[in-house]
This record gives sequence, structure tokens and C-alpha cells, in this order.
Amino acid sequence: MLQIAAQIITVIYLTSRGSLRVKISRMLSIVMLIRNLRLMSLMWELEDFRKITETFKRFSKPFVTIMFSLYTVMFFYAVLGELLFSGIITIDSVEHAQISTSKMYYLINFNDLYASMITLFHVLVVNNWN
Repeated sequence: MLQIAAQIITVIYLTSRGSLRVKISRMLSIVMLIRNLRLMSLMWELEDFRKITETFKRFSKPFVTIMFSLYTVMFFYAVLGELLFSGIITIDSVEHAQISTSKMYYLINFNDLYASMITLFHVLVVNNWN
């Protein structure tokens, strides 16, 4: 059934032009995805696949809990850093300080929430911090 639908959509796609072609292309992608998802029901019959999916289900909840906790702590310190250190590091401040740093050093700052999160991630993984 899905194969027939995919063939019909392909024929319509080949005969169409413009924005209709984009919409049909998306529809064809969805049909192919659904068709490939049928394979999951067949793989569920394999015992090894069932063990892998059950293990994934068992470990996903603690992983999400840990990641949410890490995000909460990083968000708190990002907001705190933004309140305390916002605007201290800019392009001009790095040029006037005359220190030997990389050219993109000014991007590691607490000027906004996104830069704060990236700065905290750099600190978290100790990436090039000498």
C-alpha cells in the first residue's frame, strides 16, 4: 500500500513544478519514513533488539534527570555571571588589554545568556584553559 502511494507521489512530483514540487517532496519523505518504520515491528521480534531497546528505555530516564539537573545549575550560574560580569569583555577591551590571546577570545564572555552558557560549557570541559 505504501509502495503504491510512494509511486503515485513520485509520478506527481515528476510532472509538477515550483512550490508544489517542494510540498510533494516533503510528502514523499514522510511516506518513505513511515515505510521504513514498518521495519521496526519486524526488528522487535529479534531478542537482541528487544534487549537493546529495553536497556535504552531503562537508562533514558536517569540520563534526562541528570541532564536537566546540569542545565539547571548551568542556567543559574549563567544568569549570575551575566548579572556580575556583563559587558566586561568586548572586542575593544581585548584589543586595549594587549594580551596574547586568540582572535576569538572576546566571544567567551557573560554578555548574554547564550554566551554565558557557552562560556560555562568551556569551563566545564576545560577546553584550552591554561
